[in-house]
Amino acid sequence: MKKQFKDQIAPFPYDPAWLIKLAEKQIPEETEIIASLKSCTTIVGFCECGCGDPYFIEPDSSDWDFDYNKILEREDGIDIILDVMRNKRIGSIEIGEWHKKH
Repeated sequence: MKKQFKDQIAPFPYDPAWLIKLAEKQIPEETEIIASLKSCTTIVGFCECGCGDPYFIEPDSSDWDFDYNKILEREDGIDIILDVMRNKRIGSIEIGEWHKKH
């Protein structure tokens, strides 16, 4: 995990409002995930590949207990992939379009 992406150095503040709105619209029944998104306010690092995808949980820590991916779709058709932990916390988000290109 990288600690810097462009002009951002982790820990870095993050506003999840757009993600919360998307989740409330697309997966309203997933109340634990929506609650978890509300606590995603600090980026602890960035994807090592250089894409800048944010991490909210250190992937090498004991808190990283990956369970599954939940996919949301932005209005422009781009997938937003949530890395969901067993306790429903969001570990990171991946912006699908970048990953499709690389």
